[in-house]
Amino acid sequence: MAWAFITQAQATNRLSAQLLKRLTDDDRDGAGDSAVIAQLIADASSKVAGYCQGIHDLSVISEKAGDDTAHEVVRLTLDAFEWMAIKRHPEAARHHDWVELMKANNAELKLLRESFTKLDVEGAPNEPANVGGTLYPEEDSTAASSTFYGGGFGDFG
Repeated sequence: MAWAFITQAQATNRLSAQLLKRLTDDDRDGAGDSAVIAQLIADASSKVAGYCQGIHDLSVISEKAGDDTAHEVVRLTLDAFEWMAIKRHPEAARHHDWVELMKANNAELKLLRESFTKLDVEGAPNEPANVGGTLYPEEDSTAASSTFYGGGFGDFG
């Protein structure tokens, strides 16, 4: 399923209309190509979804992406959109290093994947890792231990 966590208006606000036009005007008609922008949005959203999949409910994230609830998802997707767009025509954005932007975005997404950072999505918290475990008591936990240790040797019988 294709995800779209950002809108074209958000992408334009991030890069500026002038820079976005220079990066996406493949047919040189003076306007950014909407098909190129749509593909960049899909690619950036897919990258973020790839890091979130399995740890977050993507349908909830996608549903909330249009409002301020999932701002972290929007921000990370805009970061990915920015470096992907600049990578297409780096000469059009001389003051932006797409490699450094990509490295920073990947590092933040890795922190999210490893649960060092959290999304601000409303809803139930992530399920704890120890859900489903069962503890069984030992048969006789009051019995005296017969463990002896001394001189580097031990009797654990």
